[in-house]
Amino acid sequence: LINMYRLGWTGAMNIVIRGRRDEDVPAIEAGALSVIEQLRTRHIDPATLARARRAMRLEWEQTRAVRGTLAYALGRFEVMHSWKSLQPFMEERERVTAEDIQRIAARYLVAANRLIGTSRLRPTDAAAAATPKGTAP
Repeated sequence: LINMYRLGWTGAMNIVIRGRRDEDVPAIEAGALSVIEQLRTRHIDPATLARARRAMRLEWEQTRAVRGTLAYALGRFEVMHSWKSLQPFMEERERVTAEDIQRIAARYLVAANRLIGTSRLRPTDAAAAATPKGTAP
């Protein structure tokens, strides 16, 4: 799940990946970081960008079709800036180019801006020992 405006604000990007086993967490994290690096440095396939645009159009149509979902989106944008910025934001997403994506990725998807959090079904003894006293493991 990559969600840039429903889980935060338009200036945040949340990538949520769920694994089936705790043992998979290191490989999942390494894979995600590899994909982010590729986004910053490799050619973006036009067909992939076209699929992303179709998915975003579908998401927007589904948002507009359900009053409660649209009200939620309008409220989020009102809190961030103005409810009037929702429609231009959705339209601008359609105009983004592969070059725009790489330029923004190179600038913002860097280690200094990264926060990685993990949770496990069964925390290890080492993870529990590393948890500060007074907090939940």
